[in-house]
This record gives sequence, C-alpha cells and structure tokens, in this order.
Amino acid sequence: MTGNISFRLNGPSRRCNARLTLRAVSRKESAMMDFRIAAATFSLTLLLSGCGGPAAVSSAPPPPMRSAAYYGSAPEGIAGTDARQLIAMFGQPRLDVRERTVRKLQFTNGRCVLDAYLYITGKKKEPVVTHIDTRLTNGNDTDAAACIQSLRAN
Repeated sequence: MTGNISFRLNGPSRRCNARLTLRAVSRKESAMMDFRIAAATFSLTLLLSGCGGPAAVSSAPPPPMRSAAYYGSAPEGIAGTDARQLIAMFGQPRLDVRERTVRKLQFTNGRCVLDAYLYITGKKKEPVVTHIDTRLTNGNDTDAAACIQSLRAN
C-alpha cells in the first residue's frame, strides 16, 4: 500500500484543503503502512488545526479592581455616624448586610442608591461610616452630595 498526502493553503482566507490518497500494493506492507497512515493522519490533524485563522483577541483592558480607598472617605455629616443615625437621616435601609468586620447599609429612593460602609474604629465600639458609594439606579456613577440631598428629601 502506498500513500500520498498533499496540503495546500488557498488564498488570503487561509482555508485549508487536504487530500489523502491510498492505493493497495501488497499484504506484506500493510502492517508498516498502518503505522504510516496513523502517523500521517496525526500529522495532518496537527497541520489542519492551525488553519482556523487568527484567534479573536480582545483589545479592551479588563476593568480595574476597585478597593475601598477608590471611593474615598464619607462626606461631612455622614462620616463617623452609626447605623441609628443613618436610619434617622434616610429611613429604613433597603439592605442591611453584616459581615465579620463590616456592615453595609443601602438606601435608595428610586433615583439613586447610597451604600454606607460601617467599620469599628478605635474611637467607638459601635461601627461607624468610613466611606460611601453612590450611583444611579441604572448603575452609573452620580455625585455623592446630590444623592445624599435627594435621599434626605424623602
């Protein structure tokens, strides 16, 4: 048995065409040809696997990781207040999430969302606001002072 393998790239699209032609010669050579056919098939598979064209590469960088320091400190009148004072200012929170080292209170009025992060500081036993995050209800950033004023008006 003899075999021919041809491999050709067509044009700028880099489409691959491959043709494997086998012809029987004698039974003595069949064991050796089985090995050659297997090797040729494996080689052809490797060659054709590279014909898919360039892989899609995203040019946009991943969004940066934001730490608590990114949001800055809480504005005057909010910084250092405890949960009871926040509830007196803005009403009942939409969310009250308690973890081991932090408490998050979320207030909203349908226009903006304020997340207040309360941590235990060396000054008090009760957790107090150390920083806030404000955004519109669609997730876009908004001015913290305007959001606070909007929440206080309700």
